[in-house]
Amino acid sequence: YVFLIWMFMPLFPREKWLFLCKGEISMRHAITKGQGLDELQLTQIKAVAPLVDAVVLREKQLSQQALAQGIEQLLALGVPATKLIVHSMPSLAEAYQLLGCHFASDAIVYGNDFPFLCGQSTHSVEEALRCENRGMDYIYFSHIFPSSSKPNLAPRGLAALTDVCAATSIPVIALGGINKRNQHLLATTGASGFAAISMFFN
Repeated sequence: YVFLIWMFMPLFPREKWLFLCKGEISMRHAITKGQGLDELQLTQIKAVAPLVDAVVLREKQLSQQALAQGIEQLLALGVPATKLIVHSMPSLAEAYQLLGCHFASDAIVYGNDFPFLCGQSTHSVEEALRCENRGMDYIYFSHIFPSSSKPNLAPRGLAALTDVCAATSIPVIALGGINKRNQHLLATTGASGFAAISMFFN
């Protein structure tokens, strides 16, 4: 099913083909660990890319030049540009014709300003609706389960995820503490998929 969507994607506006995934656990995003794009990390990304719909290059500490170099290395390794989403640097998404760009929750951006997919992180229904009004193609909602990356913050839980999914018409991707043991719990929430770091890169 997902393969058919991707195959016919050029025939539909980006909002239309993404809407086909709304409410089904059909999208899987792997997020990099934020530890740079050295040879080991590049090799891991290459191995993970065929298993997911997108790899999000979340390397906030890297300069634009360093991140561009990493993207070029990934492309040289055979990782398709259509599998890569860059974090917070839309100019790189456009320059390398990547799948898209993901933005932090406090970024003021409008999805219709860009020719690629645009996503944004959210933590509430209000933020989710704001993203929808600004034309974002999808959102992350976090964090769902206890997460080692946020040890001092209580998870928002499945009920909050369900509320966000019901409130917005754009795809919601769950994030935070998701692993192979609990991912099945997302099926009844209305989420369109999940994103994870440790599940793919540890």
